[in-house]
Amino acid sequence: MYNSYDQNDLRKQIFFRVDLAGITFKGTYGNTATDLFIGVATDEMYLIRAEGYARSGNLSAAMKDLNDLLRTRYAKNPDGTTKYVDQTAVNEVDALTKIFTERKKQLILRNVRWTDLRRLNQDPRFAITLTRTIGGHLYTLEPNSYRYTFPFPIEIIRASGMKQNPGWD
Repeated sequence: MYNSYDQNDLRKQIFFRVDLAGITFKGTYGNTATDLFIGVATDEMYLIRAEGYARSGNLSAAMKDLNDLLRTRYAKNPDGTTKYVDQTAVNEVDALTKIFTERKKQLILRNVRWTDLRRLNQDPRFAITLTRTIGGHLYTLEPNSYRYTFPFPIEIIRASGMKQNPGWD
């Protein structure tokens, strides 16, 4: 993730600390790394509106919102202009791909990635398979997997008569 930020992208310095211990996240609104912000902020509103514009076919408005946001995230030249180069999109998928990439980078550790993955995996254009190797064992989460939900506790099912989430029964 750290390497996905451009060298002129200020988020690389603002969000992360690099030292002998490695790379750690420090880009919270609070005073500590454990005080993570999970509310809605202006940056997310820009990205939500950009996505809405892209999905409705208004690519110029979508890219304007994305570029307006990103211009403020990049270092400045000596004359005060941004080092950011405005992006354009050739079609809806191109615009959405750029917007989703920035959602991942801008909203890091803001509790939106899981819901983004879950909703975007319902669209074959943006579906991804997640894989992780832990302790030598490969784990895979396929798009639209029932494992994007949690099982209801059996006590709740017994007490309420609710049905278990599909796949967990």
